[in-house]
Amino acid sequence: MSPRPGTVTAIQVILCIRAALGVLSLLAALTGWGLTSGSEVWRVTWDTAVFDVVPELQAEGYPGLYTGAFVSSLMAAAELIAFEFYVASTLGRGGRRTRLLVRITVAFGCVGAALALFSGGDFAPLLILMVVVLVLNESASAKDWYRKTEYPDPLRRG
Repeated sequence: MSPRPGTVTAIQVILCIRAALGVLSLLAALTGWGLTSGSEVWRVTWDTAVFDVVPELQAEGYPGLYTGAFVSSLMAAAELIAFEFYVASTLGRGGRRTRLLVRITVAFGCVGAALALFSGGDFAPLLILMVVVLVLNESASAKDWYRKTEYPDPLRRG
């Protein structure tokens, strides 16, 4: 098997870091604390089944998020984090399937960036990171490595 290029290793490191940060964010949300755009902090109140949102948002008519929607969004986030860990851990195999999984991960990351854009969050770092992963995945050295791992050269005897 040919040595793995640095571009593929960089993709693996980026995906591992993203997934680890996702786990930390998920744990923060599960414990009831998450950062908002300012220095305000919001907390899930399971008794009332409603988010206590920033008071300015309540004044503008945003009632908050119901617990069912909150738990559903946490489940979706956990599934995406698990998918990123899976892609990062299997990246060393190479082949067309792995390359496709990286592309799917980039698509999910771009959807996350779009959701952050529409919710008023900071979407630029996520979008830039996903573009970097896509460029690394589509580089000539990565393409060549994916092809060589999909169709390895036959062993020479003699």
